Amino acid sequence: MTKQEANQYMSAILTTAAEVEPAPIPESAAYMVMGMNLPKWETIKSVLLRAGLMVSVNHGMTLTDAGRDMAAKIEAFRLAHA
Repeated sequence: MTKQEANQYMSAILTTAAEVEPAPIPESAAYMVMGMNLPKWETIKSVLLRAGLMVSVNHGMTLTDAGRDMAAKIEAFRLAHA
């Protein structure tokens, strides 16, 4: 997985989580978006958790305040460059 791919996956997960708040996004949904590639999912999940952008409870991912802020920045960048 390249750095660009990793950033795309994390951006998609963060912005999707922001859209569905306050509900968590199922980890299985993120795993399926990544082509059901378990090593990729474990890497991305680990980065999101260690960076303090998301928390995982009962296989559901929710945003932290930092994750919410990052998701808003990603969405603003997307809209500015659409």
